[in-house]
Amino acid sequence: MRINSIQKFIDKVRGKRAKEQICNETKDSCEDTCQNNPALDQEVPEQENTAENIAKFTAGGEDYFSDVAPEELSSEMLVNCKILPNREKILDELPKGGVVVEVGTQTGYFAKKILEVVKPKILHIIDIDYTPFDKEYFAPFVERGQVVLHQGDSATLLSEFSDKFFDMIYVDGDHSYTGAKRDISQAVKKVKDNGIIICNDYTVFSPLEGVKYGVPRAANEAMIEDGFEAAYLGLHKWGYHDLAIKKKHFVIWQNGLSNELSFWNKVLNKEIYEKYLENIPYQLQPKIVKNLSKNVNEEISILDVGSGPITKVGSKYKNHLVSITMLDPLAEKYTKLLDSFNVQRNVNNKIIKGTAEEINSIFPDEEFDIVYSLNALDHSYDPILSINNMVNVCKASGAIIITVVENEASFLHYDGLHQWDFTIEDDQIVLYSNTRKRFVLDEELDKQLSISYDTYNEMIGEFSRRFINITINKP
Repeated sequence: MRINSIQKFIDKVRGKRAKEQICNETKDSCEDTCQNNPALDQEVPEQENTAENIAKFTAGGEDYFSDVAPEELSSEMLVNCKILPNREKILDELPKGGVVVEVGTQTGYFAKKILEVVKPKILHIIDIDYTPFDKEYFAPFVERGQVVLHQGDSATLLSEFSDKFFDMIYVDGDHSYTGAKRDISQAVKKVKDNGIIICNDYTVFSPLEGVKYGVPRAANEAMIEDGFEAAYLGLHKWGYHDLAIKKKHFVIWQNGLSNELSFWNKVLNKEIYEKYLENIPYQLQPKIVKNLSKNVNEEISILDVGSGPITKVGSKYKNHLVSITMLDPLAEKYTKLLDSFNVQRNVNNKIIKGTAEEINSIFPDEEFDIVYSLNALDHSYDPILSINNMVNVCKASGAIIITVVENEASFLHYDGLHQWDFTIEDDQIVLYSNTRKRFVLDEELDKQLSISYDTYNEMIGEFSRRFINITINKP
């Protein structure tokens, strides 16, 4: 666009029509208002298209947008972003169910789309004014508790929810930088590790209102400062785009799942699986037997977290029935793989789709005698949360038994799912993230728990690697 055309456009939308003249209607019905606005027909004197005028124009733009200009994002923050034709298409990409909040709803147009497509268990809606809201449509949803309305300041209301509470947060509130910053800063705290935040109207300027928007600046700051990256960009014909962001470590973890599936597709075939099944009737691992409660029931229940397609827990202990629940995010893929071998599997073992971070939403508290994990927690996207969840679903007097390869993530250069290092420092179990953030396990767990460890060396390929056995006993 040449300088005269740009100047005419900016002059028309800046100061020559007030927000209240054209924005009493929604964006979807605002086009006719804008077309019939006489202010838009005012002529702007022609300017010569000289280098000097272009420089002045550019400098004027820099000055005008200085308070909302977003910080530039790195290429790494955009590499996994999928561009979609509109914001509604973003909803098609998201998991169904869960707990969702919409910040700013106006008539409730997009809340209806969320209910229709995402089908949340609960949709919280926050707005400061429900005058234009379609109360009649939402009344049945409110009555049965699927929709909960909250009226007041959005950032304040968001702050009252527990951290990591929402699967999806749609931010469409105050679009000034200050307002967007307050909402998005709260959203960062309240979204789950595998959740998503969608920032509506990701643009520095609203042509319909003739005002600046601070959404891109606030969203970019969240991505840079809080470890998020772009997941989806939903386009809009007038530039009112939607940007969906996810926590970067979760995106890395999610992308690594394909590597894990490829590994098992290569190493596991029918012959190997049949040999595995022949050897299944072996005793429970000694470290599991050692930590069984003296009052264990006739049926011993064990949760194998991050099990993969096969479990190495064992299946026999005296006259007890050993029941193993395998938990893995690729459970459905593994089931399909094993079904292709057409081999009868152990009926006492079942595999469920899920992550260690989701354990509390899948199982009740104190469900299992033993919670076990072999070479899996360095694959998780939040091992501290995972271990706390494992503690929650373990029975009193039970044990959580975790085996990891020391510093496996850094050894493999953080390839695929390997994003966390476990090591021993000053006789303490220490975890490091892929950004080298340090966590001492004792400090992250309940003080009433008893935590111990031992180590051993074993060859992995041509390398001798140290393994760490971690045992957490519940009182």
